[in-house]
Amino acid sequence: MHAQLLLLQQQQQQQQQQQTEERVSAAYTPEIQTLNKKEKKKLKTTDKQVQQQLQLQQTQQQQQQQQQQQHEQQQQQQQQQLLQLPMKRELSGSGSNQGEAAAAAAAAAAAAASVEPKRQRQGLSAAAAADIVTAAAAPAASGAAAAAAAPAAANVDGQAAAVPAAAGSPCQQQQQQQQHHNNHQNHRNQQQQQHHHNYHHHQQQQHHHQQHQHQQQQQQQQQQEYIIYSFTRTW
Repeated sequence: MHAQLLLLQQQQQQQQQQQTEERVSAAYTPEIQTLNKKEKKKLKTTDKQVQQQLQLQQTQQQQQQQQQQQHEQQQQQQQQQLLQLPMKRELSGSGSNQGEAAAAAAAAAAAAASVEPKRQRQGLSAAAAADIVTAAAAPAASGAAAAAAAPAAANVDGQAAAVPAAAGSPCQQQQQQQQHHNNHQNHRNQQQQQHHHNYHHHQQQQHHHQQHQHQQQQQQQQQQEYIIYSFTRTW
């Protein structure tokens, strides 16, 4: 009899506990579901923001690369135009100037062929390579100018070439030739000094550009680390 009473009490306690759990579950289930929905929505929003920021950074990087490529192309075009200007100017002059321009063009072509592999190996900029080519072409052009200033050779018929009437006496001719040679040499020296100045200026610009790129990379890396940290912390 006593055992039956104990069994009944245990059954009643189990029923009461089960009913209590059911009431608690019924009361808190809507709130739990609401919280779960809010958390899921928050996570989706955070994930979307992270993706948008990453896409924005990728777009900015692509734009910077395109701008850098355009800038390098413009520099190369400007250097080519600067190299072609003296040649065009000399080709439009007299026969001696044409010979000088041809010699300068040949020297520039040979120097460009020898400088290009070196530029690729050492990572020189296009502006620096152009300065090296111009400096290499200057001695050949100066030698051609000296040769052009000498007396004219015999013509096809074996007769001496005619001297221009305005040349004057042999002394005056020699003075004019010497003056022409001096003027040409001074012009070449000024060009070499200018190209030397341009070379250092381009080196400074390249160094400043590298520093700017390094700072941008550091900022982007810090932003990515902060985004990842915020995302993991929210998760």
